[in-house]
Amino acid sequence: MDRRGEVWLALDLAPPEVWQDPNFAPTEFSVTWSGYWADENLHRLENSPHLTDTADAVAWGKARAPAVFIRLADDHHLWAGDGDALRSDQTGLPRETFDPADPRATQEYGRMIVMESMRFFREGE
Repeated sequence: MDRRGEVWLALDLAPPEVWQDPNFAPTEFSVTWSGYWADENLHRLENSPHLTDTADAVAWGKARAPAVFIRLADDHHLWAGDGDALRSDQTGLPRETFDPADPRATQEYGRMIVMESMRFFREGE
């Protein structure tokens, strides 16, 4: 496979219409990784499968592109690509490099973010 372009991966969380449902139970909810591979012109080449393991998601991305970006459940963007971290568009500072041991990249952390969002939404009613 010709490695080129970039891959964007993110934790898939329940959309607001799901967690706003008073019957929604996040412990029954599966959090998965998904994303896409795009060429240099940002044309999508392939959508990723839904993966439950962070290492599998990163391996899928690295097999396709030298630039791999990860969006965590809390909206932090990390670098998991080849070489030094690319700079952030917003700050101009190098992006934080992905660490497989980072607890923010786990399903449990994703569920916690959904539960906090649910609590915030329900308290605001």
